[in-house]
Order: sequence, then structure tokens, then C-alpha cells
Amino acid sequence: DKEKQAKVNERVIAHIQRDGRLTTFPEGQMNRNPAELLPFRNGTFQTVLQNKMEIFYCVMWGNDKVWPASSPITNGGSFDIYVKVGRIGFASEDEDNAALSARCQVFIQKAVNDLAAHAIREQVKHKY
Repeated sequence: DKEKQAKVNERVIAHIQRDGRLTTFPEGQMNRNPAELLPFRNGTFQTVLQNKMEIFYCVMWGNDKVWPASSPITNGGSFDIYVKVGRIGFASEDEDNAALSARCQVFIQKAVNDLAAHAIREQVKHKY
């Protein structure tokens, strides 16, 4: 509904203008394969561009063991979850939504890959 979305967008802009921050999930949905990011939605980055916002990311590895995509509830129990937080920075002057989205996707996919490799090394190290 475009009217409802317009009202949400107004509230988002007002929040940003009060020095607020945003958390977005650029895939736009739950991912059944945590090793490979779904295509990012370009619209996610429109507000970032318009407001010249700095971009940070947070990726996790292992949370699919706690709450599998096929399950309506968590598994419970004890699981290792690895987290990586970092800075991408600001959009360049010549980037549009699609270019910024693509750059962020490549950057964050590398962070996921690095975190997965680290998690596997840790699991092997603690196994022996």
C-alpha cells in the first residue's frame, strides 16, 4: 500500500533528521541458505543515498542452527554463533541505488565468507 509506505517513509526521514540511525535487512526476506546472500533490494539504499548516511554491517554465522528457516520455533540448546561487525563507509558521488547495492552486497558477502571460514577453523580447532 503506497499510502502506508509514504507515512512510514515520512517517519523514517523525521527520525534521521533527529540524528537517528537505521537498521535494514537488504535481502528483504529470510534466507534459507545463509552461506549465500540473496540479491539486495536496491530501494533499501535510496534513503542512505538521499541522506548521505554512513553504512555499517553486521553478519552472523550459526544462527540457522538455533532457528532453522523451516522451523516455526527455535531449536533451543547450545550453539556457537559468530558475529562480525564492520564499516563500509559512505556512497561515492557517482553511485546510484543499484551501484551502491551491488557494492555492499559484494562487500558483505565477503564478510560472510570470511566469518564462515573462521567459524569452521574454530570448530575444527575445538574438535581435537
